Amino acid sequence: MKQINEPTKWGLRLTIYGGLLFAGYMASAVYADSRIRQKAAKFCYQYQVGENPDWVEQEALALGAQALEPRWVYQPEDKTLKLDLLFAGLPPFDGYICQLYMKNDRLERKVYLVIE
Repeated sequence: MKQINEPTKWGLRLTIYGGLLFAGYMASAVYADSRIRQKAAKFCYQYQVGENPDWVEQEALALGAQALEPRWVYQPEDKTLKLDLLFAGLPPFDGYICQLYMKNDRLERKVYLVIE
């Protein structure tokens, strides 16, 4: 039986430990992505067109979302106010965006996007 020298042992150990750390990170990223996907979808789909979306931003921030722009931004092409809420994931998963459009203090439409 052949003996393995010390530098080779350390190289193998580092390779194995690195592989285990990478596998652990990927497992946690997949788990976090599934949780964030559920939160984002539940949040975005719970609002119905015609509702008053005044407290939407506070609820999204409480769930861990980030507003991509400060508050509601005016969209001149369709005369609505738009709010982009990002539910960020761990790399390599980017996250999810819920876009809400408001007109006359009522939710006009919503868009659920997956960032790729």
